[in-house]
Amino acid sequence: MHPKEFKKTKNGTGHFTNLSLKNCEIHIGIDFSQNDTINEIINNPSNACYVLYPSAKSINLNESVIR
Repeated sequence: MHPKEFKKTKNGTGHFTNLSLKNCEIHIGIDFSQNDTINEIINNPSNACYVLYPSAKSINLNESVIR
């Protein structure tokens, strides 16, 4: 979660996502490329990791089946 979103009210998308998804974790920062914890989670083949960010190429999780 971007630090600016974390500092705002506790009803932003990151907080709602954390409440909605089982085993969800919030990590606050901007660049996680050197973060050992994050990279361990991403590189673990038993995890399915996704970036939740809207764009023109986003997958609508309500309409798509992933894995």
